[in-house]
Amino acid sequence: MRIPSFGLAGLVIAVGLSLPGAAPLDAQTQSLQVPGLSQPVEIRRDRWGINHIYAQNEGDLFEAQGYTAARDRLFQFEVWRRRATGTVAEILGPRELNRDIGTRLHKFRGDLDAELNHYHPRGKQIVLAYVRGVNAYVDE
Repeated sequence: MRIPSFGLAGLVIAVGLSLPGAAPLDAQTQSLQVPGLSQPVEIRRDRWGINHIYAQNEGDLFEAQGYTAARDRLFQFEVWRRRATGTVAEILGPRELNRDIGTRLHKFRGDLDAELNHYHPRGKQIVLAYVRGVNAYVDE
């Protein structure tokens, strides 16, 4: 799903990683311009690699979450996307063909907006913001 970008704001990433039990490293700060953000967002990664996102609004929060998740796990996202669309056999070979066929037979065919909003009143907007963040990282 490709979402158009509407704004450009800064994303500040401060990273201070170290192994558990070791003295923490000084945080390294990186500033990025990310399309779609309406206000600056700060992301601090703790010594365990956990992102802590500080945003001034919900849309920017979830866009930053999508961006950092893609930065950390893009390959995993690709495998999940292929599992959901029944295209795993394209990369893992014919042994996955039966799974792909089953996935395509059981594909969700309902109202996606209603499904997304079932989980949260602004579910669709949250998911779209997250996807904007994933796309911003991919475009980068």
